[in-house]
Amino acid sequence: MTESLSKSGLVTKKGFAHAKLIIVIVTLGVFATLAVRASPGIMRTAYKSAIERDLYDFVKAEDLYFLFYGQYFGTTGDYIQQGDQLSGGLVTPKMPFVPSRDVRVEVTSTKEGDPKHFMVKVSHAKLDIACEYDFATRQKMEREN
Repeated sequence: MTESLSKSGLVTKKGFAHAKLIIVIVTLGVFATLAVRASPGIMRTAYKSAIERDLYDFVKAEDLYFLFYGQYFGTTGDYIQQGDQLSGGLVTPKMPFVPSRDVRVEVTSTKEGDPKHFMVKVSHAKLDIACEYDFATRQKMEREN
C-alpha cells in the first residue's frame, strides 16, 4: 500500500493489499466452482418444469377443443414438437398450443368411440423422464423416458 498526503494534510492509504486480493480471487473461485457443480441439477429442474407447464397448457387446450368439438384432437402417434420450428400432426390453428423449445407432446393412446380414452406423453430432449397424462382419470404420471 502506498501512503500519500491529501489536500487536507491527512495521510491516506491507496491500493489493495495482496492478501486481500488473493482472498477475493479465492472466494470468487469457490463460488464459481459451486455454480458449475450445481448447474446440471438446476437445468434438470428447469427442463422438468418446462414439461410440467407444457403438459398443463396442453391439457387446457385439449379440454377447450373437447368443449367445442366433442372429442379430443389427435390420434395415437400424433405429436407436436418445438425445435428449430414447430412440427407434428397436432399443429393446427383450431388448438392454439405451442410447446417450449425441445419439448415433444405425443398422443400415446386413443380409443375409437370413447372420447375420454385419451393419453399423452410430454418429454424434453435433454431429460431422461417424461410426464404422462390420462384424460379419463385426470392423473399425471412420471416415467423414465
